[in-house]
Amino acid sequence: MPTQIIGCTVAMSTTLIAGLTIKCVAKHKLDFASFFFPPGAPIGLAPLLVPVETISFFSRAVSLGVRLGANLTAGHMILHIISDFGARCWPVELPVVRLAESCVPLLSCLSVFLRWPLLLY
Repeated sequence: MPTQIIGCTVAMSTTLIAGLTIKCVAKHKLDFASFFFPPGAPIGLAPLLVPVETISFFSRAVSLGVRLGANLTAGHMILHIISDFGARCWPVELPVVRLAESCVPLLSCLSVFLRWPLLLY
């Protein structure tokens, strides 16, 4: 599954963060830069605070990608464990059981595509 590859999920999350950043810059113009320097902070801390806030802002994409990949991998593993357990509960080998067992990866891909629009909000 491509979603189990951490690089793929990091690329998806980076695209999402980049799109949201572009949309935010287009909407707020120069006020977006104030996000990197919180109000009420002493001006002398600006050389330290702005790089730290910038790094933390852009590291969110990597963090989101790793968490997304871990959650998808865990979900796929649970689906495979449950389907394997269900297949072993049958007393005889039935072709229907093998067919259902082979459909689990397709169902997990379908669930990812159905949930993808929810990430945009």
